[in-house]
Amino acid sequence: MGRELTFRRYAGEIDLEIPFDRTPGMPASGLSLDPLLTWLLRDSGLPNDEARVGGRAHRRLITQLLTSRSARPIPADAQRMLDDLFATEAARRATVEIDGVLAAPGDSMAVAGTEVKVWRGDITTLHVDAIVNAANADMLGCFKPFHACIDNAIHSVAGPRLREDCRRIMERQGHKEPTGTAKITRGYYLPCRFVLHTVGPIVPDRQPTADHETALVSCYEACLDLAAAAGVRSLAFCAISTGVFGYPKIAAAQVATRTVRDWLERHPHVLELVIFDVFSGDDEEAYRQAFGTRNNRATSSRPFDRDVQQIRRWIDEADRVLIGAGAGLSADAGVDYTDEADFASKFPALVRRGLRAAYQMIGNSELPPEAFWGYWLLHVHDVRFGDGRRRVYQRLFDLVGQRDPFVLTSNVDALFARNGFDAARVCSIQGDFAFLQCLTPCSNQLWPSEPLLERLLPEIDPDTQSLRDPSLAPTCPKCGGQVFFNVRGGDWFVEEPWRRQFGKLREWLTAAPNDRLLVLDIGSGFNTPGVVRWPMERAAEAITTSRFVRINRNDPHLDVNLGERALTIAARALHVLDAVGDAASRRADRPVVDASW
Repeated sequence: MGRELTFRRYAGEIDLEIPFDRTPGMPASGLSLDPLLTWLLRDSGLPNDEARVGGRAHRRLITQLLTSRSARPIPADAQRMLDDLFATEAARRATVEIDGVLAAPGDSMAVAGTEVKVWRGDITTLHVDAIVNAANADMLGCFKPFHACIDNAIHSVAGPRLREDCRRIMERQGHKEPTGTAKITRGYYLPCRFVLHTVGPIVPDRQPTADHETALVSCYEACLDLAAAAGVRSLAFCAISTGVFGYPKIAAAQVATRTVRDWLERHPHVLELVIFDVFSGDDEEAYRQAFGTRNNRATSSRPFDRDVQQIRRWIDEADRVLIGAGAGLSADAGVDYTDEADFASKFPALVRRGLRAAYQMIGNSELPPEAFWGYWLLHVHDVRFGDGRRRVYQRLFDLVGQRDPFVLTSNVDALFARNGFDAARVCSIQGDFAFLQCLTPCSNQLWPSEPLLERLLPEIDPDTQSLRDPSLAPTCPKCGGQVFFNVRGGDWFVEEPWRRQFGKLREWLTAAPNDRLLVLDIGSGFNTPGVVRWPMERAAEAITTSRFVRINRNDPHLDVNLGERALTIAARALHVLDAVGDAASRRADRPVVDASW
């Protein structure tokens, strides 16, 4: 193996120091995917009649073909079409500015003139100078379409120019990238200017040795050194090696925070901001432990009991309640897609295949059809059609069920309607497991999924947790194509029914402008903040007489200034709702309505 290629020896070849122009080359109204898809199909050696899928499935197929395409140059005319597509999408995509990266108390620290924060959200949305990608030794990105890895996520948003830069660097280096080193490219259609690519250590048995730790330290130091050399002032790290590479999260977080702290102390005022970006609650808790904090601290000096009493008063005084609910609420109810222990107990066959949590099944196209459908049939039967009684939802209904509630939720398990809420007043904007749809889609038709579950569940082998006969995998009754549950996962999602329901929500909001409105936001985080979290804040901001309560044990802070009209509390939803309910039982009479509402 030759020596590592330093960035000064390849920077000119990839125009590293020239800012990339992300301006769309044509108006969005003139953008057509047909010519681009035709070229990609021809380039991949596939028949052009694949282009007949049409509509939103075009974009999904383009992603699939780009991801699996080998690392080789793209002709100029095709690159122009790709630039038009990615630039148009980048212009529409929501980004998070540095000022919007708010850490809860205890999740930030200052080291030698640098602010260091833990932030839970999508690293591809961060408008920082550079983000860190956990790459593999080939340094060319992930070639598995829709694979749930950070490498795939970053390349999918940045566009194929990123892979081309990596190809040029690796071709010049002449060998695979060693563990513990880093390379830098431009970010292209990401909001960041640069991407730092580093190869972390692989820990097959999840028992890191001293050599593994040394290699992980080297990853962080190499990225910091490279960032400083490139003039980066704000840098966001992913949790290197903690995914499929198997480094335990708590141990990795301790290495990361210690290494970054030590480096910053040796290089004061070189960086302004370092962000540890995390994906799941477990990741976040690991960094909180490394920071010396835990998940049970309050967000302010206000006593918990005082907050509970305030929430109780605001509920009593409200005429109507707008509820926003994200994954955090269902996680409190036991439907947690990051819970590795629960996944292992329910799906041992998938654990044997190398999977560790339910979130890895979202968009997973690697499994054979019989295993893919075996999982989803069992999972949907459990979370959508199993015992739907959940104490946290029932407690919420007891508190606000008589306050004309309307719900906006990203959850697709219908737990609101299954625990007393009026289904006509629930907007499940991300869909519902109760329905199936065509993946093309050949029409906007939805059909019930429960009959399919009743027919196929007996056909699942209990040992392999797969369909015994792959030919039983369901197909569209209209066109014979692939189907899936009607839950948002790509451009194929049929959203019209849920958009109509969202229209009803808007009508409900404007129907009684003089009513006292309480906005109650529970468990909505930063995986998809534009779906629930930010709309709840905007509603409270627009309706200046409203009150706003956020209950969120991981992301309690507000991104808008609502002053005394808002209250946030960092705790589990059931803990708070139980306390509010107990406060109600201790009140002899309904309080006098606050005249300041």
